[in-house]
Amino acid sequence: MSTEARRPLYARSGWFEPTLALSVFALQVSTIAADGPRPAFLWVLDVLACLGAGLSGYRPAIGVALLAVGLLGQFAGAPAETGMSGFAALTGIFAAVRIRYRHWVPIATGLAVVAFLLLVFHAPTVWGQMAASAALYCVSLVLTVGGANLWRGAVLRVRQERELAEQRSEARRLALARDLHDSVAQSLSHAAMRAHMALGEPDLQPAVRDQLERIAGECSSAAQDLRQLLSTLREGQSLDPDRGLLIDDEHLAGAVEQQRQRLCAAGLHADVRLEQRHMSAARATTIAKITVEAVTNMIRHGVPGSKCSIRIAEVDGHVRATYSNLTTRTPRPAGLGLLGVQERAALLKGRCSVTFEDGVWTLTVTLPPGYESREEALLDRHTIA
Repeated sequence: MSTEARRPLYARSGWFEPTLALSVFALQVSTIAADGPRPAFLWVLDVLACLGAGLSGYRPAIGVALLAVGLLGQFAGAPAETGMSGFAALTGIFAAVRIRYRHWVPIATGLAVVAFLLLVFHAPTVWGQMAASAALYCVSLVLTVGGANLWRGAVLRVRQERELAEQRSEARRLALARDLHDSVAQSLSHAAMRAHMALGEPDLQPAVRDQLERIAGECSSAAQDLRQLLSTLREGQSLDPDRGLLIDDEHLAGAVEQQRQRLCAAGLHADVRLEQRHMSAARATTIAKITVEAVTNMIRHGVPGSKCSIRIAEVDGHVRATYSNLTTRTPRPAGLGLLGVQERAALLKGRCSVTFEDGVWTLTVTLPPGYESREEALLDRHTIA
């Protein structure tokens, strides 16, 4: 059985146990109030017993302790003052059987015995009424245990179905990654290879050569990005929950400019430099979204009126984005914003680091080189020729 199936089923019944406990208390009040005055300590014990019964499904140790005190204390009262609070033990038994918490068998047995003695032998009844009370209690006990087992079985079956659904989803995910790699990625690689082979023709027109080089570079870059995304899919990592349309390197400048305007509107002086000339759509989209996260942290923690900077450039074929600003508060490494940055970078096998020195917070994100660098080299050689 899985770890989830072995986990205690706390809080799975909603308000069921508290509702049962409240019903028992209401029944107790209605049956006792008509019999005249009753010692205050017995009412306190009734409240303790019903409160413990209501908590037994959420805080078993506390609930069982309060329930036991409330039930055992009832024996100190006169038989004529005994009411229906003993039925609160059935709620505790239901929770014990449903949850299967530690030592649930002796606890449920003890509660059943105490409630039986309280409701049958301690109550002021003749033998005929005692037999009827015993029969009613035994039937209620059987229904309680049976209902708890049915409830637990239903919850476990739901968990098993969820696990089977997750396994089927995992199998479909792996099959999808394999099919995409064998079909789309290979087709893109073959298209890039054929474009490079066509570039070997000596009598190509410059415009045609330029377009073939672009086609080769874009296909190679797309195949590289697809393989990286598929490797993440195979490893079971969560994909970006905020997926949207991909942007290209031409639109990245506009996206970064919007973030610069956000910084200026927040009263910060922004120094932005975008020096990367060619970038695949996957990398451009990732950098754009990381920039949004970084700017949000700058606005939230930056010193008003201070200077902040954004640098996006290529270093040894890698795409490196650096964000820095002056702050008086050390960013939390496990903050939601930084976790989002790490997840986006990891999607393309990148890495990120955060430093805080002399009041300056610096976030550096590095994405590995892709075929866009190769395309840039081809275009540079074509320009020189």
